[in-house]
Amino acid sequence: MKQTITLAILLLTTSTTYASLVYNQAPLAGTGWNSSYVNLSTDPGFNGNSDADQQVWATFSVAASTTINEIVWYGNQADINFAVDLHSTTAICPSCGLANVTSTSGSYTTANVPTELMPTAGPYTSTQIHQALISPGLYSYTLDLPSEITLNNSNLYVLSVVNNYSAGNNPFIWANSATGNSTSMDFVVGRASFLPMPGYFAFTLNNTAVAAVPLPAASWLFLSGIIGYLGVFRKSKKA
Repeated sequence: MKQTITLAILLLTTSTTYASLVYNQAPLAGTGWNSSYVNLSTDPGFNGNSDADQQVWATFSVAASTTINEIVWYGNQADINFAVDLHSTTAICPSCGLANVTSTSGSYTTANVPTELMPTAGPYTSTQIHQALISPGLYSYTLDLPSEITLNNSNLYVLSVVNNYSAGNNPFIWANSATGNSTSMDFVVGRASFLPMPGYFAFTLNNTAVAAVPLPAASWLFLSGIIGYLGVFRKSKKA
């Protein structure tokens, strides 16, 4: 009897992998903005020493507190060698006081944006980022995070994706989006300042997980009917 009930429950409950879309700024084809550092022998890594280096930021907020474990961004085909930064801020002006910080990860810091949320800022390579062609000339780059990031609906968030490309190859052009709920920012090495810019950058935030599909009420009624029938059947056999 116990084995039969257990089997019935297992048949009515299943586990499935699902992707929950947390936030989305869909990409526009054929448009974008340079967000890359050139990888020269005299200027290796994400260090911001070349005047050709440029980095852009997307700022956004979420309607409800949630978690993410996957970041997708969109643009042209480029070297899969990215640094990714995600900061939280309660400042009304996230670009005020931003300053370039020389590092190998592509990170920037400021008194207004103190919290780095990425488990590691990078650089991420082709073993960690999946590149896919989604339309002519437009690619998606998917990064699965080693741990979840919590986003709070009371904060403003600042996302940066910068590519470290080899000399002679294409720099990364981050695709624009027609939608967004905050401003974008641009930093050019040599100008030494962040400036607000028009438009939005294309990215998607997801939460992927494995979870049991909950039983609807009708299924529980069906299950209780089976259990009741089995109980009656067992009594009749004893009789």
